[in-house]
Amino acid sequence: MRWADSHPVEGTDPKVFIGRPTRRDPESGKFKASSVFHERYCINGRQVTRTLRTSNKKVAIRRVIERQSNGQVVARSHASISIAEGLDEYLRVCKDRDLSPRTIQKYELVVRGIKESLGRQADDPVSTFSEREFWSYNRSMTEAGIIRKTRYDRLIVVKQAMKYLKRVGCISTYPLESVRLSKPESKPQPCFTFDQVHKLLEQADDYQRPIFATFAFAGLRFGEVRDLQWSDLLLDRGETGFIRVSRGGSRDMPKDHESRLIPIHPQLRSLLDELPGRDGRIFHDKDSIRPLSQKKLLLALKRLCESCGFENALRFKLHSFRHFFCSAAAQNNVSYRYVMAWLGHSDSKIVDMYFRMFDDAAEQAMASIGFQRFFGQEKGKSCEARRDIKQTQSEGRSQNTD
Repeated sequence: MRWADSHPVEGTDPKVFIGRPTRRDPESGKFKASSVFHERYCINGRQVTRTLRTSNKKVAIRRVIERQSNGQVVARSHASISIAEGLDEYLRVCKDRDLSPRTIQKYELVVRGIKESLGRQADDPVSTFSEREFWSYNRSMTEAGIIRKTRYDRLIVVKQAMKYLKRVGCISTYPLESVRLSKPESKPQPCFTFDQVHKLLEQADDYQRPIFATFAFAGLRFGEVRDLQWSDLLLDRGETGFIRVSRGGSRDMPKDHESRLIPIHPQLRSLLDELPGRDGRIFHDKDSIRPLSQKKLLLALKRLCESCGFENALRFKLHSFRHFFCSAAAQNNVSYRYVMAWLGHSDSKIVDMYFRMFDDAAEQAMASIGFQRFFGQEKGKSCEARRDIKQTQSEGRSQNTD
């Protein structure tokens, strides 16, 4: 007998399969599947087939599991695990892996959100989870006004959870195998220009100047600047010294969990040499010995940007200095490998996110391309002649005005 929608029920011993048996239509000669699910299993070498009296696949699986009490189907311990329990199990494993608190917080938000999306379905066996529930969760996030980038990140967590449950044997097949998610393009982030950084450092007070210069000329994250200590400055190494970045993340380590060395730019070295003290943290909260406050420092930066007259001044962040550092390095043709090592990234795609083109540099790069060889010298002369005519006309208009 042929079966349609054949599917193994997880955790049953002996193994139970559910499906819809098909029979040949005597008139058309074609096979037609029954609308009702049946179960089949083998006991003592004999195959047993029984109707489950339902056309709902989830109900059929639930009835198979409930029949374990009659001795014909004996379910293993994980057969009764619900979708909610499976997600909670994955969350416990993530906590055991000692992931960062922010990551755990995000995973908890995802688990809570998908439970709310499923409602009573969250109590169904985990083996019933399918693409339908997956996309239902996505729809609930869309209706809640959650942006696409955030939805993508949370859906990836769901896929990870299902892969884990497949790996540990709670489900025999990965239900989201055919799901393909396209990663949304990252939103452009504000990036300082050379002139803006120069103006910021020029108008900053003596307390702010070395802090903002460390952001701009070393490309450090806030936590790395906050936790930078005098012992991390290898001032006797090389001509201007090196910064050793070995802390600043959620686990008293950098975000990439690896220490790195960054050469100190001569302009930054001159500012660091003027700072008092040579023990403990280099930078502190203003007028105190407490560590730097990100909230206070960000507020000070936005006020400084406003006083400098920057367009959309409030959009700038402390991380904008890191974008500037990467863009400045790219503009000055610094080796890609150096930039990745200084920023603490092993993925070049992340570095590409920081790259920004400055208009003047882009125009100079375009002008340096030797396109004139395709048109000959006469074309080049004609362009120069047009520029001379425009300049003469401009001078004539200026004299008439006078």
